[in-house]
Amino acid sequence: MSRKWGRMVEKNKKVINKQRTKQGQSLISNVYKEPKQRFLGRSWFLPLLCIGISFFFVVAYGTANLYITIAYFLLGLFIYYVRRPSLSIGKNTLSSRRFSRDVTVAPDEIEEITIQPGYVIVQMKVKKSRWVFSRLIHRFDIKGMSEKIKEYALLNNVTCIDQTKGETKA
Repeated sequence: MSRKWGRMVEKNKKVINKQRTKQGQSLISNVYKEPKQRFLGRSWFLPLLCIGISFFFVVAYGTANLYITIAYFLLGLFIYYVRRPSLSIGKNTLSSRRFSRDVTVAPDEIEEITIQPGYVIVQMKVKKSRWVFSRLIHRFDIKGMSEKIKEYALLNNVTCIDQTKGETKA
């Protein structure tokens, strides 16, 4: 689906949904969803810190602060198993889980993408912020991610610097 066609579909869907809400009917959902390649990582540093704090409470205070100890331990397990870092690569978007929500950026908001051994770095134009995905800290599949992000950069004319081989693609 071309970009112009997608914008027309979204515009018409908004108009129809306004009419349907006035008539008391259910809204039309997205019929077409963009296929995305999703890479899931595993955050280990913060869960390890939470579990370490819970063990510290056990050693320092014994069973006096049992609720706090259990809360830190469960928080560490929750972060490890549920709050997994992710990167979704769509045809025209990149999405990543940031602190409390998923953030989606368009290709015109990306300054460059740098691929290093063990890292993928997405540099934004706004606020000079960047997303860093690493094999060591977040346990991402960097090889698979770098291949898909190169395709994304080539498709959307985003500068991609591959420092693993020393080549630059614009």
